[in-house]
Amino acid sequence: MEHTPLIPVLGLWHGLDEGVKVTKTPVAYVSGWCGNWQNEHMFAVYVHGERMSPRFRPGELVFIDPVRPPQNGKDVLVEFTDQVALLRRLVSFSPSHITLRQFNPPRTIKYHKSKIRSFYRVCAIFCR
Repeated sequence: MEHTPLIPVLGLWHGLDEGVKVTKTPVAYVSGWCGNWQNEHMFAVYVHGERMSPRFRPGELVFIDPVRPPQNGKDVLVEFTDQVALLRRLVSFSPSHITLRQFNPPRTIKYHKSKIRSFYRVCAIFCR
């Protein structure tokens, strides 16, 4: 029988209107099921807030792959320097700025990269 790896959940809600505080210590573990491209660096966060609805809904579990490079038009988890992380659609990035889209209400926002710690590619969503 093949062993299914556990993937750490690295986010806490902390009463924010939206987003999560990214933690270094896992708050939970979930069974890995993300296919052949799964790797040991993957982690997951729970969705909070409605800004990316209907793409992501509150309570869904989103799997993040920090090894896969982000691409324009793909969904990303953006971690800001204050450790708050948001799910958004990546519109574009340059050496100085990153442009993101939210869906609800529709809005495109440009951030200076000095405000961003990192951004990671979303690879899967688990819904119940």
